[in-house]
Amino acid sequence: MFVLVLVLVAVAFHLVRRSAVPGPAGVLDARASSGASAVAVDDASSPGVPPVEAVPTVPRALPSAGFDSREYGFRWNPQNPGVAASAEDARWLGARGFPGPDVERHLLGLPLVTLQELSERGNPAALAFYAYHLARRGAPREQVFAMLDASAASGSVYALKMAGDIAFTMKDQRDMALARAYYGLQARAGDQAGLTQAYMVDVVLSDEQRFRASLIEEDLWRRIRPTGGQEGEVRPGFKAFVEQGRRAPSMP
Repeated sequence: MFVLVLVLVAVAFHLVRRSAVPGPAGVLDARASSGASAVAVDDASSPGVPPVEAVPTVPRALPSAGFDSREYGFRWNPQNPGVAASAEDARWLGARGFPGPDVERHLLGLPLVTLQELSERGNPAALAFYAYHLARRGAPREQVFAMLDASAASGSVYALKMAGDIAFTMKDQRDMALARAYYGLQARAGDQAGLTQAYMVDVVLSDEQRFRASLIEEDLWRRIRPTGGQEGEVRPGFKAFVEQGRRAPSMP
């Protein structure tokens, strides 16, 4: 059994290396869809700054205009591709709330109040970063994940990825079953990075935790339906990733 687990882990890493472009350094880089929240496990508490109380009102659809090029979108740049493997991949990611490397860098440098303002205007990446900062500052879990759920319901796959990362890496928010549920939703929304991340969480879960994760994922899926009106359009490389995984040799 131990040998089988090692083989499966090796297969997962091989598939990730074939399907994703490395992002910024961090524990989730090889398996996450964006490096912005690919942070090391947070074992040090954040400064005790009171969380911002206001929760942004999330629009029902992702915006297509209203932000400048520094604040929104994923523009293809072969010299700095970020996690995008192609122009088509960048288009898919941008349409689902992922920030390009330049946008990510700009948003990470903004103060919390500006992230809140952008969130209230419907910027999905800003909302994801805002939720992350609130979680670090001790905001109630219900507040943080309600924001991300609403953003996912409007079409942000990036919100699902951020929710999984918060539950996976943040000491005070850590819940491995919840992380597995959100990564599963990321995969259901068509992002192959969610498949691999879900598997990497699976190998450390107990049977009871896996069952709980499946219940959470099903409940979330029925409540938020994170397709953003683009159901059926999976990320470029998704089908090849799945097919390659299906053909991988298995141990008896």
